[in-house]
Amino acid sequence: MYEVTRCKIIVALLLFAGLNCTAPGQSAEWPFHERQGVFHLHADFDLDRYAILLRTLANLQVEVHRQLALNRSAEQIDVYLFSDEEAYQAYMHRYFPHIRPRRAMFVKANSPGNVFAYDSAEFGVDLRHESTHAVLHAALPYVPLWLDEGLAEYYELTDDQRERGHEHLKSVRRSVFWKRPRALIELETINSLEKMGRTEYRDSWAWVHFMLHGPQDAKRELTDYLAEISRGKQPKPLSTRLAERYSNLDEEFAAHFKKFD
Repeated sequence: MYEVTRCKIIVALLLFAGLNCTAPGQSAEWPFHERQGVFHLHADFDLDRYAILLRTLANLQVEVHRQLALNRSAEQIDVYLFSDEEAYQAYMHRYFPHIRPRRAMFVKANSPGNVFAYDSAEFGVDLRHESTHAVLHAALPYVPLWLDEGLAEYYELTDDQRERGHEHLKSVRRSVFWKRPRALIELETINSLEKMGRTEYRDSWAWVHFMLHGPQDAKRELTDYLAEISRGKQPKPLSTRLAERYSNLDEEFAAHFKKFD
């Protein structure tokens, strides 16, 4: 679910307030701690009521690695959880004063990835979305922005909802009946989050959905592409790979979404 209140920030160094961004996890202000696989959770509230949700984080990493054929990473991911927006905003302002905080954030520095979120109606979606970014960037040296966001949009839902349950599906189905789908090459030119609006998030999700639930050859192009990135190569863009695979790519894309009721 695209929200302007959610954000991913990946930087080479984070020296705001003179702190290493993992240090706050050792503070006494985090009375509750839990581990779920590579995820180290730090919270200012009792996590018992979210026990089921938090157990799914370890499964999320397994699902992402399996479905995308990624090598499993053991890199630690720190997750900081707040009881309310006020506590979250105060914390982010203290440690990251130069970053405008959103409802949830992923921050990647020279240290392991960090996820920040506060308890809200969209807590589960936010946590899965930002944790997907963390899993991807722990396994890969880089991820193109459109694909990074498209995958996070896809994995933000529970596994039983990913194929048919996203709000983007209805909008994409409507669009393919009335106009050509957005060219993938256009998404590949986006190089900043400021250029990612609701439509761009939806279309990025749509191409990910096509590759994961459409023709098997499309999925193979995605996994081969990511495998080349993991080996430190500069692969051909997915738009080129898919166009070489399908002479009628737009029709394949549209047909994929038209089959959903």
